[in-house]
Amino acid sequence: MLVMVGIPGAGKSTFVEQLIASCGAVCWSRFCQDELGNRDKVLQAARKALRGDAHNPAGVSVVIDRTDFDAAQRAHWVQLAREEGAQALALTLLPEGSGPEGYRLCLQRAQQRPDHPSDANQPGGAPWDRICKTFHGKLSRSPVDAAAEGFAWSHVVDGSVLGGEDAMGRELDRIRSVLKDHSAPDAIAAA
Repeated sequence: MLVMVGIPGAGKSTFVEQLIASCGAVCWSRFCQDELGNRDKVLQAARKALRGDAHNPAGVSVVIDRTDFDAAQRAHWVQLAREEGAQALALTLLPEGSGPEGYRLCLQRAQQRPDHPSDANQPGGAPWDRICKTFHGKLSRSPVDAAAEGFAWSHVVDGSVLGGEDAMGRELDRIRSVLKDHSAPDAIAAA
């Protein structure tokens, strides 16, 4: 199970789409809280995917696509992986640059998504600037500590790879290799 970590607008969903597309026939399921509505629904859907069904009894590889800005948020996924006999891997996507420029870029990207299902686009929802600032602050204070949190592996990707095809390709190759090495009993493999 791959757990994405990063503030809104960092490029998590874009990176996941590229990763899934680059893996060919590998059976993946992506679960996003913005689309499903709440964490419990994501947990339920991810658990079902990991367990499999009549069409895929071995289950599928799962990507959790949400901010997961602190250890308490990420603990739910580590626990789920343990319960289902999978390994939890964490991939943090940072905005280009770790300073104010990166934060502003993420905020700009988030604000340019009027159709995004986030609360920020709902009547009475918190504005993107407050959401991004809060999550950025929390993630800054609680970066992934793989050993302490129970992740089998953790990696940080600089968001600048999203802009360059060569850099993106190299990063995807690295991630696929790690996923393949940590696949048992998950069904992750490089095509």
